[in-house]
Amino acid sequence: MLTLSTLLIIYWIFLAVFAIFVLINIYHLAASASLTIISFIVTFFVIAAGVATIYGTMALLQDINFQQPLLNTGSITEAFRPGQL
Repeated sequence: MLTLSTLLIIYWIFLAVFAIFVLINIYHLAASASLTIISFIVTFFVIAAGVATIYGTMALLQDINFQQPLLNTGSITEAFRPGQL
């Protein structure tokens, strides 16, 4: 049985990939000596948008029961039993 926690795990994987890209961005700025005010402003807005998204997600999902089934496979298998209409 799939639960809502499956979607939460996929979301955490997405956040990990996003964090990796932010770290690559900061490393690229330092390594290529592109230390301009515009690059810092854009990087700040990207990080601020990420933090705001994470905070908003936490605020919206705090009352969700992640043990609730997302897909009940038992009812699907019962529908295809022979001899039942």
